[in-house]
Amino acid sequence: MLKRRKWTLKETFLSKTRLVLILTIILTVVFNKLVNQLLTRHVPVENGLYSYYTYEYSLGIYGVVFAIPAIFLSILIVRFFLNLTNKNQSKTSLSRNDFIWYSLYGKVIGLIIFVLLSKVANFFTSKMEVTNLWEGFQWFGLVAIIPAIFAFFVAMLTNKYMIRLTRTNKRLVNEIESGLYDTKLRNEKTKIRVLKHLKKGNVSTIQGALWRIRIIDFFIFIGMTLLTIIIFIVKLFSPNSAGSSSSVGGGIRMNRLQQKQKTELELKRQKEKTAYAAKEYVKQMNYNSNTIFAQNRADDLKRELKKQKELEEQMKRF
Repeated sequence: MLKRRKWTLKETFLSKTRLVLILTIILTVVFNKLVNQLLTRHVPVENGLYSYYTYEYSLGIYGVVFAIPAIFLSILIVRFFLNLTNKNQSKTSLSRNDFIWYSLYGKVIGLIIFVLLSKVANFFTSKMEVTNLWEGFQWFGLVAIIPAIFAFFVAMLTNKYMIRLTRTNKRLVNEIESGLYDTKLRNEKTKIRVLKHLKKGNVSTIQGALWRIRIIDFFIFIGMTLLTIIIFIVKLFSPNSAGSSSSVGGGIRMNRLQQKQKTELELKRQKEKTAYAAKEYVKQMNYNSNTIFAQNRADDLKRELKKQKELEEQMKRF
């Protein structure tokens, strides 16, 4: 029976780097808490409200030094459990001699920088008086916002530079281009975007690229939605009374012109009717003026003259 080959420290670190790093952070925090607790003293006080006074001890930023023994101990712990479970090294880890830079490393560096800058800013702003909301916002910006922005850009640039320097994504890009991940990247557009982020060094894994794409698409959607709402509000409350009044005025003038043309046509026809009624009246009067027909012709003429007069009055209003 062949004996399984034991994991070496180098193989453990290269294959389980993320696990080692997470465990290192946990152990560093534990070491700092333990040392701070051991160095904290309780001093008896004869006068005062309490019989003891506690001197709280804190290593502060100097506690980072415990990361050195913590990372070594983390590798030993991970190596011990790998050998205990008899888990063989994967072909990838055995055949890979180059160092893989994961984006988690840059995030940890950014977190450390944020903590250090925040503590430094807090030290220099300790005498800053905060009496209102604006001064509180200024203090928060100096202590948290500015260090966070600086740490974010440092982490992003560090990841991009180190991924390119170590050529971490070279093998993964070749595998994607050869069609090895076509089942995971079925959409051609998504595949192109993933390759773009990997080649630029923005991420070091396919899942990281997919999450980055989702976040970018989400912010684009939010931005377009807000822009649409702002444009709608601006159009809704913008002073367009001049344009509206001019269009309304143009519509009124058009209606008046059409009404005038209609009245002119009716007046023309009415004059023809009045002339015909007058002609019939004269004809009847010449024939026989003492009959009922003469009276009817006279009434018809009066009615037509009245209508003509009304139309002429309407034309004067235009």
